Amino acid sequence: MIDLNLKPPPSPFRLTAAPLLLVALPLVLAVACLAALGPLGGHPWSAALAYVGAFGCLALGLRLFPADFPDSWTLALVLGLGLAARLAFLWAFPPGSDLARCVWEGYIQTQGFNPYALAPDHPVLAVLARGEMHEVWSGVNHKSLTAIYPPLAQLLFRATAHISATPGAVRLLMLAADLGAGLALIPILRGRGLPLSRLALYWLNPLVLVFFSGEGHVDALVVLFLALGLASFQSDRDGPGFFCLGCAVLCKYTILPVLPLFLTARNWPKAALALVTTLCFLPFMDAGMGLFESLLLFGRSMWYNDSLLALLRLILGPYALTAAALLLALALAAIFLLARDREHGAFLACGATLLFLPSLHPWYLGVMALFLPLFPSAAWLLLQAAMALTFPTLAGEQANGLFQEQAWLRLPEYLPFFGLLVWEARRGQVLAPGRTFAPVSALSIIVPTLNEAGRITGCLKALAQARPVLEIIVADGGSGDSTREEAETLGGRVVLAPPGRGSQIATGLAQVRGDCVLILHADCLLAPEAPGRILASLNARPESPGGCLGMRFEPGQGRSRLIEGLNALRADWFHLSFGDQGQFFRTQALPLAGGFPVQALMEDLELSLRLKTLGPPLYLGHGVAASARRWAGPGFWAKMGRVLGLFFRYLAERRLGLADPTGMRYYRRYYGQGPGAMDQGSENPR
Repeated sequence: MIDLNLKPPPSPFRLTAAPLLLVALPLVLAVACLAALGPLGGHPWSAALAYVGAFGCLALGLRLFPADFPDSWTLALVLGLGLAARLAFLWAFPPGSDLARCVWEGYIQTQGFNPYALAPDHPVLAVLARGEMHEVWSGVNHKSLTAIYPPLAQLLFRATAHISATPGAVRLLMLAADLGAGLALIPILRGRGLPLSRLALYWLNPLVLVFFSGEGHVDALVVLFLALGLASFQSDRDGPGFFCLGCAVLCKYTILPVLPLFLTARNWPKAALALVTTLCFLPFMDAGMGLFESLLLFGRSMWYNDSLLALLRLILGPYALTAAALLLALALAAIFLLARDREHGAFLACGATLLFLPSLHPWYLGVMALFLPLFPSAAWLLLQAAMALTFPTLAGEQANGLFQEQAWLRLPEYLPFFGLLVWEARRGQVLAPGRTFAPVSALSIIVPTLNEAGRITGCLKALAQARPVLEIIVADGGSGDSTREEAETLGGRVVLAPPGRGSQIATGLAQVRGDCVLILHADCLLAPEAPGRILASLNARPESPGGCLGMRFEPGQGRSRLIEGLNALRADWFHLSFGDQGQFFRTQALPLAGGFPVQALMEDLELSLRLKTLGPPLYLGHGVAASARRWAGPGFWAKMGRVLGLFFRYLAERRLGLADPTGMRYYRRYYGQGPGAMDQGSENPR
């Protein structure tokens, strides 16, 4: 008998329709309300409520989005909603005041005038201002100032004016740029193996919808060229990548710090394609220094919604700009050395530049919206939402023409952002964690040795008290003393390896049976509870590939405490650890990070740099007591200088593609001879 109650299994669409409706409907309603309210200055608090609500729905939707939703349906949903929202804002919002300037500057170029030489209120342009362009001219802000936008943007304004010298034409240009940037994100996400649902962070971002589609700001051009540059570099087309970045810079100069992050020893000749874009200056050269006159004026004397520079002005007064420039340079240098990859460096460089600007209008953050699908930062999403606190200023401008900032609103705007930014720097992204790893249950410990007789005994006796430990592998580099015999007596499994710590550890890794590995130096003592803390911490943070313990020196002295503090700071804030800090990692993560670096020196630093690309490394605080013998005796500051010099040299050469993959150059620089010629740990203060 046929059971008439049997039903076919539900389709994937039916399984996910309810969660998707729960995710999409509140966001659609919030965006629709925001578009229906029209210009932000007309109903500032209602617009702010709808704007913040849309951001809240976006963040919640990203967290609830079904992980198994087909990519084709994800694209259809996100791109369909994004396009519909853009058309709604294009229809509902009148042209912004910046659009009038874009139209005017493009139009006067078609009449043979240079916008860098003649301000809108210049008498020479009076005839044009009184003619058919009078309405556009009336809407131009700061009529006494010449053009501020870079020359490529000006040429695009001119090309648009040849077709139609109207705000609507420029808005369509910005809409096309915005859509192009959004489409360029698709291959970037796929190339990095990231879920396509993250496209919503750009396509459905309320800031992008309001200020690109609604008001038509020129930053949409910047985002387009930046997205095309990122896509080009990802597909190993460095020449077009540099050209696109050059175009982005010549649409807005704040993108300039991104360029050096993509330079390497192999591609630097292709960087000349970025310089080709400077030909855009040629049609405007008769303006001389007028090319930068308005830009310098804005930077020196006009402040709006700034954060770090506002704080520096309170402290340093007239020296604030100089201090800001120096601090930004230091920040960019640190980003160049420490960013986990060049795309992440570009994200950080753009963010740092924005935070030091004298003015931060909401649409400036459009460039950060482009990076959010790659690096989903709750802090930067929060700051974009907090731009709602600038809407009352827009209301005053719309009502009486006065652009008067309410400075006290900066506190609720920036304080939560900086707090969350610090939290993310230490804990990793919390908005949309990327890759997650399987739970771990078995810890293998590898101890590299070379002539460590006596010291290996204390190390292994301490390990005998540690729980839980699956196995202890002693990777010996050819000791000429009793190291191997002592290790075998105390329960270590000895494997022979070529000398050099990286080679020894790699040999030991080939023998491990655990799903988690701890590297412990032979002159270090492990706390009994450390293995349990490692396993528990990795299982509590499945997105983390590994990390390190904290270390202290025995015996501890004043100067060695300085080293301990610097080690803790580097590991906790920058996620870079050295070998004597007890580095650990999941065996599942190691192949994804490119394997263990078989280097004679700097293998520990390279390992931590590789792990950073997979997720946020952990810093667990105390756990290792290391011998202070390496810092004892005279020459403490010389040793520290040598270590710091090698540290920064390695980071710089690695970034430029000049690092020695064998580590021999650094080993000989430090020791003056090759591995195996001396006691592995006796002179190495790392």
